[in-house]
Amino acid sequence: HGKSWKKMKSKLKELSSRRSCQSIRPSLQEIKEYMRGWLNYYGVADMKKKIDDLNPVISGSDTQNVLVGMTAQDKTKAEQVVQSAIDTIGTYPGNPAELVQKIKDEIALGNVLSGQIAITALNEQSVSPADMVLIHDMLHQLNDSNYQFTIGHLMDISILVRANSTVVGSLSALPEPVKFSIAVPEQMQNSGRVFKVLRLHDNHISVIDSEYSNGIVAFETDEFSTYALVYGD
Repeated sequence: HGKSWKKMKSKLKELSSRRSCQSIRPSLQEIKEYMRGWLNYYGVADMKKKIDDLNPVISGSDTQNVLVGMTAQDKTKAEQVVQSAIDTIGTYPGNPAELVQKIKDEIALGNVLSGQIAITALNEQSVSPADMVLIHDMLHQLNDSNYQFTIGHLMDISILVRANSTVVGSLSALPEPVKFSIAVPEQMQNSGRVFKVLRLHDNHISVIDSEYSNGIVAFETDEFSTYALVYGD
């Protein structure tokens, strides 16, 4: 169900976006009804497999395409950080007030809450024009006499929050960073090439610390939105 899964992820991102959640209860009801229909049609087992695919385990760089995920060890730690973030929501900054209150309400009702890191590949058409302007402005700032930078990969990194398997929204921030790995395909690993990771968050762009070794770009973050892998030659 590749096409239906892609359509579902796009619809879910639309429904849980800050722009869509101006009135949170109607938005959450829409999410609930949409996901119930999707699950009824395609089945829970298929959904579980696809959810696991949202944050793949990265074990090496032998890929044909850019692959973003976590090492097995980093994934285990991240799952603990995400669960702790949900359990202690409101004690650290960075998340919308409506979502914080909704999570608190669900906890008070005794519902089981869980989180899922979801990584989605983007293209320039699926990134807002304003964000693309910020990315290109940053590329111009990075360009110098030694390197000229190009976009290698665009992605969205989100943390979906579920109450008894129903999505209630997505976290914008965690109380501590978690580590991601980007497997760079061989055709992108030119000699002397340097890689950087850009983060777009709340209409601000920054270059975040990253390391490149053996075909893997690793970085840590505690904020979740649009990211770009760029390279310079």
